[in-house]
Amino acid sequence: KQRRDSTGPLDIPASDLQVSNATPADADAIAAILAADMGLDPVGFDAHVTANMARPNYRYYIARQDDAAVGTANVQQLNGDAYIYGFVVRPEARGHGYGRQIMLHMLNDLAAQGDAPMYLEVVPENTPAVTLYASLGFVPVATFDYYRLDA
Repeated sequence: KQRRDSTGPLDIPASDLQVSNATPADADAIAAILAADMGLDPVGFDAHVTANMARPNYRYYIARQDDAAVGTANVQQLNGDAYIYGFVVRPEARGHGYGRQIMLHMLNDLAAQGDAPMYLEVVPENTPAVTLYASLGFVPVATFDYYRLDA
């Protein structure tokens, strides 16, 4: 688990990537990105995303490059703190700085709402993600052990 305290707006580099707050019309694209990342069947997953979008404490983001959805993330407000979940850039779109740009948009949105801390969880062995988060001011605050059960 990592934490970042709000420090005000961050500069977002000029890019052809468009990052925006997602709407229910984006649910299919978001579900496809998340399902592919988790190795799940996307059928019906869009209903889950749409249901979460209707909740007042959820906000989804979608990133598009040349009208193609290349990344997504969502933020949940829990007890006044922001938790970033479901942050995924499609494998074929990685290495172009899109992840950083998505994070910068989210962090600026969250900072505009106040000084609440922001949290996320990352597998410590995911070096590219850990490096990105550290460069954005996230610091480790807890480590959890997860176990995978074979079904």
